[in-house]
Order: sequence, then C-alpha cells, then structure tokens
Amino acid sequence: MRVSENMKTLSLFKDLNRTMGRMLKTQNDLTTSTRIHRPSDDPGGTARLLSLKSYVNRNERYQKNVEDGVNWMVATESTLNDVLDTITETDSVLMQAGNDTLGEDERKILAGQMQEMLQYIVSLANQKFADRYLFGGTNNDTSPFTMSDEIEDESFTAAHDAAVALQNVGIRSGSMTVTTADGLTEFTEGTDYTIDYDDGEITVLGSGSMADSTNYLISYDTEKLSSVTLNPDGVDGTLMRRIDEGITLQINVTASSIFTDTGGLIDVIQQAIVALHRNDKSSISNIRSQLDNCLNRSTSVQGEVGSKIGRLEFQRERLSMNRVNLEGLISAIEDTDVASAVIQLQKDQYVYQAALQVGADLIQMSLLNYLK
Repeated sequence: MRVSENMKTLSLFKDLNRTMGRMLKTQNDLTTSTRIHRPSDDPGGTARLLSLKSYVNRNERYQKNVEDGVNWMVATESTLNDVLDTITETDSVLMQAGNDTLGEDERKILAGQMQEMLQYIVSLANQKFADRYLFGGTNNDTSPFTMSDEIEDESFTAAHDAAVALQNVGIRSGSMTVTTADGLTEFTEGTDYTIDYDDGEITVLGSGSMADSTNYLISYDTEKLSSVTLNPDGVDGTLMRRIDEGITLQINVTASSIFTDTGGLIDVIQQAIVALHRNDKSSISNIRSQLDNCLNRSTSVQGEVGSKIGRLEFQRERLSMNRVNLEGLISAIEDTDVASAVIQLQKDQYVYQAALQVGADLIQMSLLNYLK
C-alpha cells in the first residue's frame, strides 16, 4: 500500500491528539484530585462509587437521627433531675406537715408551698426542646397540661354527685355556685343547701327551692391553682428515630409514665394540697407512700433514659467510624494517585515532545525539495 505524505501527516496529528488527550486528563486528575469524572472513565468503579455514596447518605441520616435523639434525651434527663428534686422537696414538706405540733393554719401555709410545687411540676411537664414538648407525645400544638384557678362547670345530682365533685376539688377556700341544669336559676348556700367543706358533703335544705335527685350545675372558683387539665388530643404518642438499618428507638418519655393517671405525680400533689387544706393529718402518711411510688417510677424512667443515652452515644461513635471507613473506600476508588499521575504526565510529555520531533522530520519533505 502506498503511504502518501498526507496519510503520514494525518496519522501524526491523530497520535499527537491522543497523547494530548491523555495529558489533559492526567492534568485534570491532578488539579481535581479525582480520577473519575464521568462513568466512561471507569464503569466498574463508578458503579461501586454510587453504591458506597448511597451508604454514606444513609449513614448521614442515621447520624442526624442519633444526634437529635441524644440532644432530646439529654434535655429529658435534665428535666427529670428537676422532677426528682421537686419530689424530694415535696416529701420534705409532707414530713413537716405530719408533725403533731402543727395546727390548721400552719398546714394551710404548707398547702400554699405545695401549690407552688404543683405549678413547678406542671411547668416541667410542659418543658419544651427545639419547639417541641418533651412530654407532649406527637401533639405539639397544645401544651400537655394546663392549669387554671377555675374548675370547669360540671353537672351533678344533689345529695351524692355534688359531694363527690366537692371532694375532688378539696379546696375549702374560694366560692361555689349552684344553678339549675339549664343555668337559669341560681341557688344560695345556707338557704337552699349547706356544704360541709371538711367532709365534702352537700345537704339540700327542705325549706329551700332545691330537690334531691335533680340535676344541677356546679362551678368552682378557687383561690388556689389546683385544676390541671390534660391536653384532650393526648400526650402519649411515641417519637421514634431510625438509628441504623432496621433499628428504631423511642426517644421521648410519655407523660403517663410520670405525671398522669391515678397515682401519677400531679394527682398525688393535688391530693396533698387537698389534705393540707382540710388539715387531714391522717391522709398525709398515705400520700407520702404514694409519693415514694412516684419517686421510684421517676427514678426508673430516668435510668431508662440514661441507658438510651449511652446506647445512642455508642451508636454515634459506630456511625462515625462507618463514615470514616466508607470515605476511605470512596477515596481508594475515586481519588487520584498523585505520584503515579505525575509520572504518567511526565511520560506523556516526553512522548509528546518526541512525537513532535519525529513528526518534524517526517513531514518536512515536500515536492519543493525535488525541484532544485
């Protein structure tokens, strides 16, 4: 086959361009510290990179969840410490109230202190972290608990239900209003009925306008804040965080575990306020026993929180190590081997210079050289 000068020239340019392309990629690898810029650079490596980077993204999500869980539970633990301190202080007041030397007036003063503790406990139960209620479950629009100096109106049947309602309130100070079920007729204490504030009993007077077995409406306006209302939307929803593949952990403490239900801390303190207002020394010992149960429950919950914090911190370290290992694998596939790249660049530069020199010798002959 005859090789023309044009063919030699085209072949030289083609080889020079190929060498220039290798040099350009090597320079790009060095300046970016990355050897894979498009899938065609290393199809197998690209597939492994995509897989590893998906693991990194999941690892980052788990790390964020773990961090959120740790912060949430540390805030919960701090609040529980305050709850335990308040329980201890409450028990101290009740122990003082059980002293035989104290009279009715002194116990009323202690009831005022107990009222302040109830307010503080409710404020702890409504504690927020990152604009969410720690003990509010999944409901975040309304605070878990609401205190008011007015207890909601409730219907009762004279002679029995009224006595039960009065005992539930248990506050001898303040005022009570009784009306008909439709709220149109108001009755007067002492004329239509009498109240035994010590025993929580109401007696319908035969000379008045009231009648037994008839529904009436009773409303209380107490001087002390003793009405605690639970969020009607609930407070016991669980907040879960996925901390690893297939592993979830509850990060919140439900209000029922400490504050609500019969025998819960709020209920026990309310009972204590009632007993102190009534000067009911015999009930104080029983209330202290219930308070011990609250202390044990709160201590147990705090222990669970501490255990979960330890688990989350361990998981945080594990995920951090996983992140380092994954980044190491990605680096091994993706990063430029600088020493090899520099040697390759020098080699290509040498080849390029040699090709230019050889090309200059090959294409310098032309028809003009033969016309001399």
